[in-house]
Amino acid sequence: MRLADLSDPDMCRYNALSYVWGPPDMSETITINQQLFRVSVTLSQALHQIRHSENARVVWIDALCINQDDFNERSSQVLLMQHIYSRATSVIVWLGEKAPWGLSRALRDTKQDGDAKKDTVFSKGAVRCGVSGVISKLLQRPWWKRVWIVQELVLAQKVKFYCGTHRIEWDHFCFLVGQSASRPYFQRENTFIEEFYAMKADREERLRCVTNPIHNTDRSWAVARDRCARSYESLALIYNFRNRKASEPRDRVFAFQGLAAGQNATSINGISPQHSNFLVFPNYSRHEAFLSIDFARAHICEWKTLSIVALAECARKRDPQQPDTNNDHRKQYIPSWCLAFMNEQAIQEGMHWRPYWTGLPLSRGLHFAAANKLPVQTSLLGLENIHPSPEHDEEVAATCGYPSKLPAHTLPNFQARIIAVGHAAGVSTRGLAEVTGKVLTGRESTISPSFQSRLSWDAVLPSWQKPAAKYPRCQVVSKPNTQICKETSPDNVSTDELFQLTLTAGRFKTLPHPVWRPARASVLSRPNDEMKAYLKSREDACAGRRFFVTSDGHFGLGPADLQVNDEIHIMLGLQVPAVLRKASEVSEKNSWGVQNIDDDHFLYVGQAYVHQLSIYRWNLGDDIQSGMVELKKIFLV
Repeated sequence: MRLADLSDPDMCRYNALSYVWGPPDMSETITINQQLFRVSVTLSQALHQIRHSENARVVWIDALCINQDDFNERSSQVLLMQHIYSRATSVIVWLGEKAPWGLSRALRDTKQDGDAKKDTVFSKGAVRCGVSGVISKLLQRPWWKRVWIVQELVLAQKVKFYCGTHRIEWDHFCFLVGQSASRPYFQRENTFIEEFYAMKADREERLRCVTNPIHNTDRSWAVARDRCARSYESLALIYNFRNRKASEPRDRVFAFQGLAAGQNATSINGISPQHSNFLVFPNYSRHEAFLSIDFARAHICEWKTLSIVALAECARKRDPQQPDTNNDHRKQYIPSWCLAFMNEQAIQEGMHWRPYWTGLPLSRGLHFAAANKLPVQTSLLGLENIHPSPEHDEEVAATCGYPSKLPAHTLPNFQARIIAVGHAAGVSTRGLAEVTGKVLTGRESTISPSFQSRLSWDAVLPSWQKPAAKYPRCQVVSKPNTQICKETSPDNVSTDELFQLTLTAGRFKTLPHPVWRPARASVLSRPNDEMKAYLKSREDACAGRRFFVTSDGHFGLGPADLQVNDEIHIMLGLQVPAVLRKASEVSEKNSWGVQNIDDDHFLYVGQAYVHQLSIYRWNLGDDIQSGMVELKKIFLV
């Protein structure tokens, strides 16, 4: 062991190990500085394979270089993680001791100059299937699903895979994946091929961003660098890689904060990381629920947007009891407006949810502007001083109470109450296939009746058409005022057209003509391209949601668990309408322990699509300043 100063330009060259810890089996022993030290079987195997036969090799390994039993040391070292991996000469990826059968032949037949050999490699069926099978097996290794590997791979100068006694350079491995995955016989099932492509794209994007940044004046490079920086926003990373595995729940945030904070400051040449860019400092002794709230509030203050609220449906921890300051449930409670991104079960339940708007850089749905793209006014809401200091621990929170309420500004001119709802639409085809697969493999006994009742679109559609025809539409006006609620869309559309616009989230006014074309010279047929686009838009907009009608005649789509008497609100910082539920009504039903619940306390139910409210077509800032549109302060709990 030796000490190293990362800021020293003459620091020795070293490698960094990236591997899956595996089960906590510390049954192997190694010698460090003439002392015995227990390590896991996985690490012992890796050490025996990555060592050189004659020369010493300098390696950084987290299990050895960080005292894992010291929370303070772990927290401080996490701040340096992106710097450690970006300064390493090479990142060694350990995929396991047991290599898949055929790996030796695949590597022998495919050299580094793969393009020149590809005709030979894939000329025979046996070889083709053999190489594809080998790559499929390697892409099934659990390493591809860990949270920390995103940072370790993206920041690395060079990457080399080790599997048993075999060595594979990163470029060679990418070539093998590209050649195998493009073949029809490649087995994608149970592989992490999508995870591979996501990290490959991120790595290539970053390498383009850091190539000669001082001397490169090309505008395309500047655009690429700006795109790269925005794509590494911390919440975007946490959301995009939310299905990654972590034995430590807090690492679902800590593993990406360093990558986000260091993207502009940390380069391949190794510049010091900017710790001030961390939204929350790593603290392994702080409870996950408190850290979730800390991060959410800090993100709102930093970016002046309610993206964290918009994404709450993708990872929501449901707890029927909101605790007071003396309730034992308080440490586990996560409010309705906050992402439970450290809870694996909550993430899995929301994996197939498609948001209308995320507010994240480079994401779809940016055309929504229900709040005219006005930001959160943190100074008016008193949010600027909510950053918890590192010393703000759970004892202080338990004594004084932790502020889980989030203040928000709404536009009462456009507030409406839901008076009718339809049945919930079925989930996507992929969701149905998942549930069916669980039944076939015995993981579930049957498809639940509630799920079955939501499968048929023919059954759902009439329950949506009935309230749409029963209740009158809101009248269109040219400008909103403070007396009556009006539509913001000047489009003069019929009720049928508005219904179709709602079903497709604004993409289709009418149902396309059912023109069919033959698939071959047979009785089989398939829809034309326009009908395909319509069906896809309808599935994206409706899957897992309910149709509703408001008291002022708006049509909309909202979460499957919305109810009559829920309310539609427009909030500054959230560019889609929100479905809110009065906390006082829920408190009466579920006996919450919270005291002093007022009428301005709401639960966030989820996003809604309301065609007339999806875009504010004038200048909301001017209308607020002139008094034509009011602001109202509420609290989300």
